[in-house]
Amino acid sequence: ASQQVVSTIRSARHQAVGRNAILRVRFDHPAVGQYQVLDAADAAVGDVQFLPTGAAFGAVSGDIQIATSGRVTDLAATPTAATIVVSNDDGQSRTITVSASGRVQLP
Repeated sequence: ASQQVVSTIRSARHQAVGRNAILRVRFDHPAVGQYQVLDAADAAVGDVQFLPTGAAFGAVSGDIQIATSGRVTDLAATPTAATIVVSNDDGQSRTITVSASGRVQLP
């Protein structure tokens, strides 16, 4: 599940740069356990992605907004880092970190 989320974030970053458009990855959207890439006007850019059964978003520092430069920003266009925790029914979790420069890491 964590790898899927990482792949979606990386793809959104490449799309933001390629399209010269601000994109967002929104978690638990449109429903719990789902996530989606949206443009700055909240229009869907890609299909809704589903976490596998038994997986859930634990702590999420918020939606990830990706600028046309590939940097991660908040809504005021200030560079910021983000963390997303994906956990499963067994109590295991993995933390995804996204730096302000757009680097996505999954230890």
